[in-house]
Amino acid sequence: MNALPITSNIKTSDISVEHVELTYGTGKNSVLALNDVSFHVPKNEFCAIVGPSGCGKSSLLYLISGLQDKTGGAITVGDVPVIEPGPDRGMVFQGYTLFPWLTVRQNVEYGPKHQGIAAAERKEIVDHFLNEVGLAKFSSHYPSQLSGGMKQRVAIARAMANNPDVLLM
Repeated sequence: MNALPITSNIKTSDISVEHVELTYGTGKNSVLALNDVSFHVPKNEFCAIVGPSGCGKSSLLYLISGLQDKTGGAITVGDVPVIEPGPDRGMVFQGYTLFPWLTVRQNVEYGPKHQGIAAAERKEIVDHFLNEVGLAKFSSHYPSQLSGGMKQRVAIARAMANNPDVLLM
């Protein structure tokens, strides 16, 4: 696997989370999952959120990605409030969310293809990110033919191929 950092034209944005709350359910059955969470991740910085199982790490990522609605507070990526999913945020899920009927190359190419990027440029993008994650030799394989770690690297390459401002994992 290539141990060098990705050196493509990566865009980045800061992330601001201010007084965010998340409650599941209503009334007596409600569960407060996140309570008054605030932090700022500056542009070009790496941030790891750690904690025990069930403490809200994944829920927080879903909120930042726009895949889930918060109960209160504000989240911005760059200067844009997060109110829905957007191309500025790439999400790599804990479970492998690859299309099983597509090859590794087709999975990584999926986003750029649907963004209307020309075939020659898509090939360059896909080749670059498959090389970055050490899977160029597996481009014609299907997800069922890969190990768990390889599937996760395909998911990372696919997210990066979309050129998001932030990558959430």
